[in-house]
Amino acid sequence: MSTDPSSDLEAAIAELTAIVRQQGELLARIADKLGIAEADRTVAAMREHAGDALWQRLGLSEGERRTVTVLFADVSGFTALSEHLDTEEFELVMKDAMSAIAAIITRHDGYIEKFIGDAVCAIFGAPIAHDDEPQRAARSALEINRMLADKAAARPDLPVIAMHAGINTGVVIAGTVGDGSQFGVMGDTINTASRLMNLAQQDEIFVSAETARRLRREFVLEDRGTFEVKGKQHPVSAFNLVTERHPDEHGDEERLSAPFVGRAAELAQLRAIAAQTLAGDGTSVVVVGEPGVGKSRLVSELVEADGGRFQVFWGSARVVGDQPLGLLIEGFGHRIDDLPAGTDRDTVRPVLEGSVTLPPDFESAFARLLAAAAATEPLLVVLDDLELADAGSVELLHQLSRATRRDAILWIFVARQAPPIFDAATEGDDDLVTFRLAPLSDEQIATLFDGLLPGVFSDAQRARLAYQADGNPEFAEEIALSLIDLSVVTQSADGSFRLVGDPETLDIPSSVAELVEARMDRVSTNARITLQDAAVIGVRFREILLQRVASIPTSVSASLAELAAAELIEEPDDDDPYWRFRSHVVREVAYESILRRRRPRLHRAIADALLELEPERMVDNVELLATHFELSDEPGLAIPYLRMAVEYAEAAHSVTGTVERARRALGIRARDPHAVSDADVAWFEEHLRIAETASGTVGDR
Repeated sequence: MSTDPSSDLEAAIAELTAIVRQQGELLARIADKLGIAEADRTVAAMREHAGDALWQRLGLSEGERRTVTVLFADVSGFTALSEHLDTEEFELVMKDAMSAIAAIITRHDGYIEKFIGDAVCAIFGAPIAHDDEPQRAARSALEINRMLADKAAARPDLPVIAMHAGINTGVVIAGTVGDGSQFGVMGDTINTASRLMNLAQQDEIFVSAETARRLRREFVLEDRGTFEVKGKQHPVSAFNLVTERHPDEHGDEERLSAPFVGRAAELAQLRAIAAQTLAGDGTSVVVVGEPGVGKSRLVSELVEADGGRFQVFWGSARVVGDQPLGLLIEGFGHRIDDLPAGTDRDTVRPVLEGSVTLPPDFESAFARLLAAAAATEPLLVVLDDLELADAGSVELLHQLSRATRRDAILWIFVARQAPPIFDAATEGDDDLVTFRLAPLSDEQIATLFDGLLPGVFSDAQRARLAYQADGNPEFAEEIALSLIDLSVVTQSADGSFRLVGDPETLDIPSSVAELVEARMDRVSTNARITLQDAAVIGVRFREILLQRVASIPTSVSASLAELAAAELIEEPDDDDPYWRFRSHVVREVAYESILRRRRPRLHRAIADALLELEPERMVDNVELLATHFELSDEPGLAIPYLRMAVEYAEAAHSVTGTVERARRALGIRARDPHAVSDADVAWFEEHLRIAETASGTVGDR
């Protein structure tokens, strides 16, 4: 039995992913055999089994808020086609097209929410979240277009079957829908995707502004302007999705240039290893770190500095996922002609061109082929997203990298978490070097913001933004882009940027939320629910308090251990008896995932538990009590504690504290006139007036 929590987590993730893929394969077979209406009924039946099991695993029977990307795709041309074919032949063609669409969506881990006539609605991000839902939806739509074009080319004698689609990213309520007996998602995000689909013409894929923001680095987009649509108060922006960029291609949409910050030591080490490789001493390197921490950027800097002395091969499992030998084919397939000609290439070529049948001598032939290429020009092989690769690719790449250690080949494997066979400590492999990238410091992230948007922010503003980014360079870039998109920062004609709004009004960008949601989805149902309960308490919490208010109290201890292993929270230590969220971003995303109608009950339970568990610490807890009662279903209960908090602030000569707490109390009265008495209102207004007079801020309310 495994004693490694991370290994157990990886096994659980693999099992869950397999279930999702089985759903897709089953759906494809069903659609292949049944008519569309019949397939609709069968999809509903499936959800009572494998589909619903996924939703229930995440504790979504009551529902939660999630960031998802919705793909609405409508296939046109069936009516014209029916006039040219016999009924039975038409039925087969229709089944073939719809089953192929279903297979493409599920291969990208999309959840087919429903069929509506000739249209399909697919959800990316529920019940399983990744960190790239818009990209998965976009690749699915483009692949569907290519598939339908191929089918049309194969039958030029028939009317064309084509698709038009809409894609939108936003928050939905995921859980039970309809009469409560089925699972799915609800929200305006879905309606907007449908409206975009209706705006698109044949072969067009219209995406929303938020989705376009997420796609602009990797895809070519055409701005189609804004449209008035039914049911929407404001015009809807639409961008036509044209194609995916090559990994080496940089588009005009790359508006910010992020400086390389905080990794100089790691880059120097990599360059030293590269120098050893150039001298004929091959090495394998694994670069490990959480999403967005800068793994690919570090490798890109190496390629920029020393790539000219190597023949560079670069592939990503994100493109091919767990397709058989997918990472191997992505890394070498389109460059097979760059390798030496001869018998070895003839052995390897069929596999790299898509065949998964391995000839007996494949591994040794490939190793000889790489060695021969390295003898002519050293090789730098970069293989990204290793954790997404299929087992066959991982095993073969491990064997190839070991077999070529004496050749001028530098292998670099990039992963969030390396497979066990690429773990030097586990394997006892002295020739395998591991770089574990930690988050950057707040000072380094502040420097990054100054590089992204030079001269825009004050020192205090950069510090607050750095706190939001939580040591993650990608978070910082997404925040900077969001500030531009929301016109908080504008660009002048000379290319410089200036601040025209308040950066503190920015919500967590959807891309950042997805990164955290994907990590949350990797833990068990009980652990996920425990994380949400803890998020209501705050960034720091005592286990005894969590135990008292937890939705599943019997699993709190085990859930905390699992969450710590997943690096979502940190354990108490000798200096601090509190559990802590790994970052305030994780806490905020977990909190925002809770249905708003549930939060008041949870806050009330926490306030009551604080009074019961720690009566002697009421003075120390006065701000906590005020906050939780204020957010509860009886906000008026916060008034006595806000009065105490005002008095403490005045005793400490904190004008800001006095003003903030008095305004909160008066805000409760504004929201609920019966929650605060006239006498309390008069008291808070008097203390607010005195504090504002002292600070010179009268009239700023």
